[in-house]
Amino acid sequence: MCLFIMVFLIAAPAAAGDMNDSGMNVTALNETLPADMPENVTAEETSEITPTVTPPETTPEMTAAPAASVAERHRLAIIAGETCNITGLKYAIPGAPLAVTLLNETEAFTYNFSSEHLIFAASVDKATAEQIRVTMNTDVPVVVYDLPDSVAVGTPADATIAAYWTNGGTENFCNMFVYMDSLYFENTTSVDPPVIAECLSAHLVTIVTNDLERQGSIVNATGMTSLQITLCNETESGLHDFSADELIFAASVKNETLEQIDAAATENTTLVVCGLPVNATIGTPADQTITQLWDEGGDENILEMLRYMDYLYFGNETRSLLQQAEGGAPPLSIVMIIGGESYVPMYLEAGGEKCPPANVTVYSSKHLPENLNLTGYDLVFMEMFGAGIDIIEPAVNNATAAGVPVAVIHAGTYEYLGTVDMAPPHAVVEEYWQNSGPENARRLINYISAAICGADILIETPVQTPLGVHLSSRLRRAV
Repeated sequence: MCLFIMVFLIAAPAAAGDMNDSGMNVTALNETLPADMPENVTAEETSEITPTVTPPETTPEMTAAPAASVAERHRLAIIAGETCNITGLKYAIPGAPLAVTLLNETEAFTYNFSSEHLIFAASVDKATAEQIRVTMNTDVPVVVYDLPDSVAVGTPADATIAAYWTNGGTENFCNMFVYMDSLYFENTTSVDPPVIAECLSAHLVTIVTNDLERQGSIVNATGMTSLQITLCNETESGLHDFSADELIFAASVKNETLEQIDAAATENTTLVVCGLPVNATIGTPADQTITQLWDEGGDENILEMLRYMDYLYFGNETRSLLQQAEGGAPPLSIVMIIGGESYVPMYLEAGGEKCPPANVTVYSSKHLPENLNLTGYDLVFMEMFGAGIDIIEPAVNNATAAGVPVAVIHAGTYEYLGTVDMAPPHAVVEEYWQNSGPENARRLINYISAAICGADILIETPVQTPLGVHLSSRLRRAV
């Protein structure tokens, strides 16, 4: 089987049907019976009292949700099966009009949902969905996204909720909470539409090679370019449909394989060959840069090669080697290691602007090459990177020994890895990060390039958002 590497999120699907399609009723929350109501009150005497649904008893193994009074905000439980949205959600929750409880699947499996007024579950398995079903109040709406077909719980999220969720980021989650409050609890607060990330279009590329080491490096480059890569060896290539590919890269393959690829590809496909067989006449020989990077191998070189190809064949101007070859190399090289996976595409794009002050490499802390080398950069910037600490710490120590400055935020117990004092004036970095969004991502890169690395570029103040103002005030109060 071919290995498919999906680089960017796919746009949210359209909403699926009405809330009633799930067989669940969306009703107003029931009032509780007065504490002093006699046990023998007749039905006639209580005709104006709405009966309550008795929640299941909490077992010793089950986590009870905090009791909610009538005066509190409506309660929303979010169960996130994937971790990529966790950071944005945590920043958005403090300012939400709903009382939000954020759970992963492990936490949800022992949680009692009977006190929740609204439940949103995304990318959870059947066992987690069943725990929700058996402990929730039956009149509470359950909104679901990306659940297995075998799970018959809840109503699919509408197109707006799906768009907020799939595009991610603090701003979208702030607006999603307001939208949900309006949709389910008739809050009339105005809300902005989902911010659709202006990501680079994914280009379809197939790489055919029998080299296991370089195959591994290609896999490690997942999410680092705007290429959607299919990886095959020669045997697997016979099963692949090359007609949809925009670019095919074949390395050290036989003449017979090249003939089979050429027959299956279209006239709009570019076939680039490295290590041409003797007397081969099919395909375009790889240029010197591609050949050199492929021959040298290793995660860093293969990632450089893919980004170079992304520029050369699709015009994505993010390549440092190409810019160097053309005499326009940026003066700085910055690497960012970020804990929130949903932020990676945004900073990749911000670092890929034409004529940026620095050439920016962005990693998710959860997906790092095992032989991570940070010694060749002018600055290492890290945020909430605990997930990759076993790989990060030795790499950072080597970079520090080589004189590379290291700036860290939200590092918790790993603050000691930073060598740049992030107190004022550099505390403004927190404002860029808190306010989030593509423009603040670009301005953050400009700031650290100029203020920390000395680049000659204008520093622009952070674009303030309601969430950023809220979080900044909370931080000031906490000091």
